Amino acid sequence: MVVNSPAAITTEPLGAILIRNGKFIEIIIVLSVLKIMIMKARRIEYNFEKVILKIFVFSMIFFLVSCSKESDENQNKTLIGKWTWIQSSGGIAGQIYTPQSTGDMITIEFCDDLTYRQYRNEILNIETKYELKNIEGYNEMFIFYESKPASIITSLENDTLILTDYMDDGYVNVYRKE
Repeated sequence: MVVNSPAAITTEPLGAILIRNGKFIEIIIVLSVLKIMIMKARRIEYNFEKVILKIFVFSMIFFLVSCSKESDENQNKTLIGKWTWIQSSGGIAGQIYTPQSTGDMITIEFCDDLTYRQYRNEILNIETKYELKNIEGYNEMFIFYESKPASIITSLENDTLILTDYMDDGYVNVYRKE
């Protein structure tokens, strides 16, 4: 009989051969241990990924909140002071108004104690509290007042402040710092 011939290949199931040789139980035990080790490794890897993800998310939230708070405070410090009205444009008709065209001299004031004052021809006509807020989805800072519609700080650079009314057909108001 030739050992390498196709007729010499057995059709006996592998399990029967392993049982006959006493290796089947050992292989099952080894495979079970391997499966448990793989499952534990995956669980550890999954838990590790969850921990890393949680650390990352909390770090980002902390970073964004601290930066946002600092940005709000810096914006408020820059905003503090008296501002003289230069021009307003907008409204339904898209008009442009200036102190020369209206005969009104308007001054607004933002105070450290979060008080807003508006003077028309040197007479106080609005005094209210205000709050600066970042609104999700907007790049600009909002000013919310207790007794008047909100404004958007469109620009605050050097000595120029541009406030946009937060309403349909609102005005864009330009001020210069005194």
